[in-house]
Amino acid sequence: MSARKNNLLSVLILAILLLVFAAVHPAGLQAQNTFEGDYFSLEYPADWISREEGPQGMILEFVLLAPEEVVVNEFTSDIDVIAERLRQDISIEEYADLVLMQAENMLEDFVLVERKEIMVDGREGVELTYSGIAEDEAGDYNLTWRQAIMIEAEMAYILTLTAEQDIFSDYEDIYNLVVDSLAINN
Repeated sequence: MSARKNNLLSVLILAILLLVFAAVHPAGLQAQNTFEGDYFSLEYPADWISREEGPQGMILEFVLLAPEEVVVNEFTSDIDVIAERLRQDISIEEYADLVLMQAENMLEDFVLVERKEIMVDGREGVELTYSGIAEDEAGDYNLTWRQAIMIEAEMAYILTLTAEQDIFSDYEDIYNLVVDSLAINN
């Protein structure tokens, strides 16, 4: 084989490897920050805007806002983590049922898209995906939610991605990154 064909073959192989690497590691997921709180820690994309909020009945400890939407849209896609101290012994299935019941009561045109068992930080959990119309003072929003729910040591943890229905799939990789990095502190 000539040197020119070898070089062309090498360039082609390199291009294919770069495409595979880009597909496996999307650019928006490479740079990460770490949050370490009292109840959990997690990693998230460095360009997302984070803020901590104080307890309000439930402990809403951490919120992430999608950077490109903060200025553009009235509704900003976000990921949040809520930790709630449980007052009674309840199974993960019962707790997920309560979350769904509350969502169904709050949303117009509620649709349960998927409910499945998952593992998060070595713990059994439930993942819910549902959609509906959320009414707000600024207008009505067609939203989709995906929630990873776990219970550990009398605490319930809910990690939620919320986005407008037409762009929800744009954030699924980021949601998976955050869920996969979630570590619950005992």
